[in-house]
Amino acid sequence: MNKYIFGKIDDSFFEIILTDDENVTAKEGFVLMKEERPGIDYIADKRGEWIIDTKRHIKDNEATVSQLLSEANNQIGILQDIIDLDMQEADEEQQLKAWKKYRILLLRVDVSSVNIDWPTKPI
Repeated sequence: MNKYIFGKIDDSFFEIILTDDENVTAKEGFVLMKEERPGIDYIADKRGEWIIDTKRHIKDNEATVSQLLSEANNQIGILQDIIDLDMQEADEEQQLKAWKKYRILLLRVDVSSVNIDWPTKPI
């Protein structure tokens, strides 16, 4: 029994066919893959190779940046209110600066990168 893996071009969808027939051909829009799919982050290309789905990575990274920015904006707002009303304790001015720096670093994240070195969240 032979195992054939067909990937839908520019998509993560694939199908596996087990058959004794050696004359198996790909359906329209599919290509015979050279190997097993290495993970969920891969899509088929026209050459029968799995490539990283950059569109998905960008979308996921943009969502992460948005979530982290929302948290940073919330923290900055609270700390700014504390300082504006002269109600600060201990190091809250330093915390405000740290959160603002973090927010700027988030805005500079290259969301098209596969391996992002995310800025460290202030404590």
